[in-house]
Amino acid sequence: LQAHGNEKYPVYSMIAGGLAKIAVNWFLVGDPDINIYGAPIGTICCYVVMCAMNLVFMCRCMERRPSLVRIFARPLISTLIMGAAAWVSYEAVYGVASGIISSEWLGMAFSMLVSIGLACIVYLVLIIATRAVTYDDMKLIPKGEKLAKLLRIRP
Repeated sequence: LQAHGNEKYPVYSMIAGGLAKIAVNWFLVGDPDINIYGAPIGTICCYVVMCAMNLVFMCRCMERRPSLVRIFARPLISTLIMGAAAWVSYEAVYGVASGIISSEWLGMAFSMLVSIGLACIVYLVLIIATRAVTYDDMKLIPKGEKLAKLLRIRP
């Protein structure tokens, strides 16, 4: 939005997000049953409000509307499969590690590290396979064109 000369809209969305956070925190943190656990919920609500408002502003202000499928569906599919891979790999590695490693804590830590590593690899493969990351996205990072060539991301 700022690049298109609409720098006031992100400010509006930040104010609305901040107000949403204050309101949610006020009610949830004040509830003795929820208490401090309401703070992260308030933060999530803040970011959801800001993202939704910015998306609406982008759709209204830009000549070419952003593709919601490209923005949300492809990364969501990659994320869901990555999460499933992390969960399954953790359970499998922990099952094997608990028989080999005598310390439960070390077995859990080892299983967690292996599953996080595998989840990262799965996510990287999936965002490239689903074309969630494009050549134009890669050009925005330093040495991105070389990295795109290495990952076989085509223009």
